Amino acid sequence: MRTKGGRSRCGEGCPFPTFVQVARNGGPALNCSNSVLLVRAVLALGLVAALPLRAAEMSAEDSAKAALENARKDALHPHGLLGTVDTVNAITMEQIVQLAVQKGMKEVRERYVGKVVTFKGLIPVGVRAKNEKRQNVCMQGFLQRYPKKKYYLDTHALSCTNGSLRAFFNFGDEIKGWLEYSGFEQQNLPVEHPLNVPFDVCDTVRPSVCQEGDIEFDRKCIFSTERLLVAGKIVAIEESRIGRDLTFDLRPTGLRY
Repeated sequence: MRTKGGRSRCGEGCPFPTFVQVARNGGPALNCSNSVLLVRAVLALGLVAALPLRAAEMSAEDSAKAALENARKDALHPHGLLGTVDTVNAITMEQIVQLAVQKGMKEVRERYVGKVVTFKGLIPVGVRAKNEKRQNVCMQGFLQRYPKKKYYLDTHALSCTNGSLRAFFNFGDEIKGWLEYSGFEQQNLPVEHPLNVPFDVCDTVRPSVCQEGDIEFDRKCIFSTERLLVAGKIVAIEESRIGRDLTFDLRPTGLRY
């Protein structure tokens, strides 16, 4: 299977393929030493004020201004609803992890695998794999981090620090090959009302340029909105070898953006 841009599939213990950071305009990637020099140059030029501040670093006045600007951007953002989502019972991946801590992974799989679930609180991270043989067929990645909590699963000694959602948009029967390492069960593959996304969800410019921070700042991808809900049948729940994350493999049935 070929991933976007010819990259290999994600290795053991990581939810998505890793990418090499390359500077713009063909320049070299930043390393530790020259990145420090860059920061010093920025400070010398007095440009720090132009850099975006995280909410925790903002004053109350600046936070209010940032919230107003985000609302303005979101009003300009394209919104839509495809398929069906459950706005009332939407849950986060963190809620499922909390259940895993309380009841164990066996209970989690029995409750959620093979069921249609609507997820909220997702950070879009773009196209992570693409079926080059068919048009508009790809896997979009979504993330949720919980670094301030320590969730210890009954199957691993290390704490679970993030959840990863892999949404397989517009896949047909070929999805079996893409899930061969997920431990899925055949009876969980069929979906009654599969979502067929009419626009190019695998576009190399948009929406696949999603990155962490888009929702908070640029909103340059179609999924970069607080309204985002992704619904679908959970085909499998995977654990990384070192227990640092849970990955949810989803066949979409609904999308609100």
